[in-house]
Amino acid sequence: MTESRGRDAPAAVLAGFGGYMQAYAYPAYDAFCRDRRILEVACWAHARRYFIKAEDSEPKLAKEAIDRIRELYAIERQAKDAQLEPDAVRDLRRSESLPRLECLREWIAVTRTPVLDKGLFAKAVDYALSNWAALVRSCDDGRLEIDNNGAERALRTVTVGRKNWVFFGNERGGKTAVMYSLIATCKEHGVDPRTYLRDVLLRIGKVSDVRELTPYGWKAKWAPVVEAHRASILERLALKTAS
Repeated sequence: MTESRGRDAPAAVLAGFGGYMQAYAYPAYDAFCRDRRILEVACWAHARRYFIKAEDSEPKLAKEAIDRIRELYAIERQAKDAQLEPDAVRDLRRSESLPRLECLREWIAVTRTPVLDKGLFAKAVDYALSNWAALVRSCDDGRLEIDNNGAERALRTVTVGRKNWVFFGNERGGKTAVMYSLIATCKEHGVDPRTYLRDVLLRIGKVSDVRELTPYGWKAKWAPVVEAHRASILERLALKTAS
C-alpha cells in the first residue's frame, strides 16, 4: 500500500517482472507494458461500465453493447460451472468468445461514426478500441480473468474502512492497513485469517522458507498440522467430558 497512485511504487514492485498484468487502463501503468516483458490484461467490467453510463444518451446502442458483453460473461460462467482446467478455458474462449469479440469490435467501430464525439457512447467505444489488444488477451491463457473484479472486491474493505483510520495522525501511520492484503489473500485461498495470523506469528523466526508463511504456502504446509492439532485437542476434551 502506498501513499499515492503514482508510478514509482508499482515500478518498484514490477522491477524485473515479466508476465501478465491485469489492470483497468490506468495511464500510469502504460509505461510498464512498452517493452513487451509485461503483457497487459484489460478489464471488461470497466469497459462495460462505460456503456452503462451511456444508456441515457444512447439507450439502444448501449443496450446492444451491454448484451454482447453479457454473452462473454455467460461463457465465463459456463467454464466455471464446468470447473474447466486452464487449457480447456482457453480453448472455450477461442472457440466461443473470440468470434463474439471480433463481431463486437466490428460493430462498435461502425457505430462510433454517427455518434457525437463528446458523448458518453463515443467515450465507451474509444475506451474499448484503444484497449482492444488487452481486452482480448484473456483468450491467450485460461488462467487469466476477463476482469479484475476479484482485486477490486479485495480492496473494497480498504475503501469502506478508510474513514475509520483517517485520524491515525498521518497517512504514514495508516500503513497498518497493509494487513488487509494478507487478509484478502487468505480469503482468496479459503484460509481463516485469524487462524493463519495466529499460527504464522508463532512460526516467524523458526521457518527458514518464507514461502511457507504466505497464505498459499501455509495452507499447503501448515494448515493440515494445525487442523490435526485442533482435532486432537477436541478429541481429548470429548473423552474428558465423557469420563
